[in-house]
Amino acid sequence: MSEATENGGAVSAAPPIDAEAHYLDLPFEDAVRMFVEPTAPEIFQGRSMLLENALADLEELRLAAMDEAGIGVQVLSLNVPGVEQFDPAEGAVLARERNDLLAESVARHPDRFVGLAALCPDPEAPEVAADELDRCVRELGFRGWKVNSHVRDGFLDDPRYEPILARAATLGVPVYLHPTLPHGSMIAPYTGYGYMLPGPALGFGAETALHAMRLIYSGVFDRHPALQVVLGHLGEGLYFWLYRLDFEFTKPWLQRSPLIRAARRPSEYLRENFYASTSGHFQSSAFAVTLAEAGADRLLFATDYPYQPGPDGGVEHFLQTAGLDRADQERIAAGNWDALVAAIRR
Repeated sequence: MSEATENGGAVSAAPPIDAEAHYLDLPFEDAVRMFVEPTAPEIFQGRSMLLENALADLEELRLAAMDEAGIGVQVLSLNVPGVEQFDPAEGAVLARERNDLLAESVARHPDRFVGLAALCPDPEAPEVAADELDRCVRELGFRGWKVNSHVRDGFLDDPRYEPILARAATLGVPVYLHPTLPHGSMIAPYTGYGYMLPGPALGFGAETALHAMRLIYSGVFDRHPALQVVLGHLGEGLYFWLYRLDFEFTKPWLQRSPLIRAARRPSEYLRENFYASTSGHFQSSAFAVTLAEAGADRLLFATDYPYQPGPDGGVEHFLQTAGLDRADQERIAAGNWDALVAAIRR
């Protein structure tokens, strides 16, 4: 990639970092095939062999695709549904195995891959997952934790999971809050139209946005102000809703519910404790709104590989045509990710 030039020139001398790229390994895929997710067994979606091969490959195919797209580094995370839906004992074993295998791939290509931990939180023994995150960061060199929205039938605002979030804040690593199918108590209204309605078209983002708001209302960011969460797909729609999200905090005729333990407006947390990535969402108007509300220093470039290869015309074209100056192009392409993980403590 060429050196950055004047405004409108190349994004950066450093190739972009893809903050959301997925993988799976065949032993884990076999475990998932034997496991029927309790949330929506009738909506199980098969994948083509082309997609299966792309997910499973952490060598030539993936590196070639990265080179073709101009991606310097992929931040790798285990494919949905992850290990979060398994029984805690089984899930903990699957998580450790996945993390060790991913670490081997990262070690083979340390300049091209970065790992995010897979964890299976146990509400009765949260220190097990917290210690595994600690191991992944301190020993394996991972840069955070990716959670596929709900953990069995619950969310991370459950106080029993807070030790894991506290550990992430202490370690200085982000939590990537990624969608999966809505869980059992939410799935019924999405049924009747196959996979898309509960999946990427609506259910994915709706549940993840709800999860993020539950975290905000729980007050976890007041107790752990260093905690940082990444939301894909341009923030799962939350930056479009800031005015309404702040409604209870800004309208004088409303008495704030004592159940809300957040000390500040939701928009303040979304601008200070959250990052939004571009993964799988390259609509220019949506990007413009998210940029205006979140700010350029809170946006990360991401593709959602291999489900989407990236924006039409490539990374540089997308950022150059978004009305960004050179400094903001560089921040979104790579600088913001580097800043996000700069505080990691090993």
